[in-house]
Amino acid sequence: MMRTLERAYRAALRLPVLKPLAPKLNFAVRYRNEWLLLKGLHGSRSERPSMAFFTMHKAASVYVANVLKRLAREAGLTLIDFDGYLFMGGKTPGDVHQPGELARRMYQPHGYFYGPFRAFNPGIPDLDKYRVVLNVRDPRDVLVSAYFSVAYSHYVPDQANPEAAKKIRAARESTLQADIDEWVLASAPSVLEICADYRRNLLHKPHVLLAKYEKLVTDFDGWLAEITAFMEVKPAQRTLDELRGAAEFKVEESAARHKRQVTPGDHQRKLKPETVARLNELFAEDLRAFGWPVEG
Repeated sequence: MMRTLERAYRAALRLPVLKPLAPKLNFAVRYRNEWLLLKGLHGSRSERPSMAFFTMHKAASVYVANVLKRLAREAGLTLIDFDGYLFMGGKTPGDVHQPGELARRMYQPHGYFYGPFRAFNPGIPDLDKYRVVLNVRDPRDVLVSAYFSVAYSHYVPDQANPEAAKKIRAARESTLQADIDEWVLASAPSVLEICADYRRNLLHKPHVLLAKYEKLVTDFDGWLAEITAFMEVKPAQRTLDELRGAAEFKVEESAARHKRQVTPGDHQRKLKPETVARLNELFAEDLRAFGWPVEG
């Protein structure tokens, strides 16, 4: 039924009279639940604990979010992506990442799936009542992947968010002129802050599942089993088959593709030994805490 309605909606948007309105209509449909929550007009009927998905850029965050969203939808949770809403040009009456009345209205402990968040969000009240999935990747590989993404493949939201598009294009220009080792070391503090916040606020908490990128790309079935057990969902066999069929992690490396390469340890192949040594020093505490190897 839903697919039939979606096809009818897409067909209607191709009508000449509606085509100019398509971007705004698509936004309104895609983020209708976020808008309703911001207005205090949405309520979930589900009694299941809400979920929050925390991750980081360049940790297959979009892919993992899509997997989790599909499982959450099957479990009856309403999907909420406030960061996506803001990136695509949405407005709020305040900061959705800080404690306060707005956050108390938006973040409900039952019936919702929130995320992805690519940094810790201190605005969610009573987070220990949620099921939290923390998806992370070796920060040294994150930095290398981020260099190529910013330089070549990052999505530019020209129509949806011109201000963000301008910043992305400026970052691309400066990154293309930079040496990768210099760029990685200059960008390390922001990734270090994200890792430290996750380590202090989420790691080893009983309501948090640590789901590492490295297991995702080397043992998908094991990774998926951990996810479904933690979420306490039993997906339909068709869902499991489709998720396994779409889990393709063998790609030929290309700087221009969003999925440039997936093999763990890329920092050793792309960076100078002295750069790797410096990153090992900077991230020493996080490498130990999250269980990433420290070379030499």
